[in-house]
Amino acid sequence: VDVLEISAGGFGGGINPGALATLVTAASAGAASQAGTAGYFIFDNTGTSAGTVYWDSNGGSGTDAVAFVALQGVTYLSPSDFLFV
Repeated sequence: VDVLEISAGGFGGGINPGALATLVTAASAGAASQAGTAGYFIFDNTGTSAGTVYWDSNGGSGTDAVAFVALQGVTYLSPSDFLFV
């Protein structure tokens, strides 16, 4: 089983080792939104950026999210695909 192993201390934004990821799937990072101020991940599932995973450290709109990995051939992600260490 493949997972994205993330350093909780390196990302900050409320991530804790062993926690479940907060993940929003959207047509683009700018189209994503998450209530509150905790960080969350965005999986872009369409268009030219399909497969890109973004990190939004401060919640709310995903317009300020930063791309950190582009996955090829991946059309779906779930929170369990992330492992926080």
